[in-house]
Amino acid sequence: MTWFRPDKPDDVSVGRHRIAERLRENGHAVDVRNADFGSFRAVLDIDPDVVVGTTRLGAFVGAWKKLRHGTPLVVDHIDPISQFRRTHGRASTAVVSQFEEATFGLADHVLVVYEEERDRVRARSDAVTETSLGVDYRAFASPSPEALEYARDVIAAEGDEERRTLVYIGGLEPAYNLGTVLEAMAFLEGWQFLILGDGSQRDRIASAATNSDRVVYPGTVPHEYVPGFLHESDVGICLSDDPNTLKLLEYGAAGLPAVNAEGAAEERYDGLVEFCSLDPEDVARAVEESYEHAPVAEFRAFTEQFGWDAIAAEYESVLRSVVDDASGR
Repeated sequence: MTWFRPDKPDDVSVGRHRIAERLRENGHAVDVRNADFGSFRAVLDIDPDVVVGTTRLGAFVGAWKKLRHGTPLVVDHIDPISQFRRTHGRASTAVVSQFEEATFGLADHVLVVYEEERDRVRARSDAVTETSLGVDYRAFASPSPEALEYARDVIAAEGDEERRTLVYIGGLEPAYNLGTVLEAMAFLEGWQFLILGDGSQRDRIASAATNSDRVVYPGTVPHEYVPGFLHESDVGICLSDDPNTLKLLEYGAAGLPAVNAEGAAEERYDGLVEFCSLDPEDVARAVEESYEHAPVAEFRAFTEQFGWDAIAAEYESVLRSVVDDASGR
């Protein structure tokens, strides 16, 4: 099979790679590619038994392949349209939404992560499986010695080992309100802010790190070393209104207290994560409160049920069914 994922660095948005690894372990040949506009031409020159397309561009590439050659298509729908609307506006969203819904209808099967998207997907497709984002629980719960050493070396070289460390991992996008966290640092005496990732706000984050010795930005790091950074940190943060973000699961698996923005995530993580408004002073309060009183053991136990092995088993079942149907078995 060929899997088109978002066109991001391999150390960002790694979930599709984790599922693919499990599928390979079970004997499947999986070619994971980043989707870009050149993929519309490239996909015509390959002949997989099934294409998996992750929203958004990957799903569009897979739909193009199905229209041209009839190749079975599984849409991996992981991003809600509301997320696109926040960064691209209503006009672009209206167009993309129509293309996306047409892709749902064309697909042989759709795997959907976000609860808010399930009715929208089911309106277009009768073959829908509800799934979740997953976490590499074992890797985050017990980092390798190499990961710990790498993280310690980076923090020692670029930060201050005497300070407490607030950490963020993932995309550097407006939806995560990283500017608010930077403002909150003025209220967090004795803390430093460690940021790992890449995205549209990379230059802003790099500039903040250049101008403040309490902001540490090493860029992206190999994904196998990320658990080491979490174990060397004191609190994880994610100021997005998103109950399904992978970041919180990774923080929990690492045994790290976590802070999240008030809103949709409160029902899922009630009593496990400290919530705050987007007021910088309240963010600082939540960081201190989480550091002092977080129920770390309970949070870690909660995240264990979202391991990638279980998620990959759902994908494998869907893929087998689609390929069998296409071959008439």
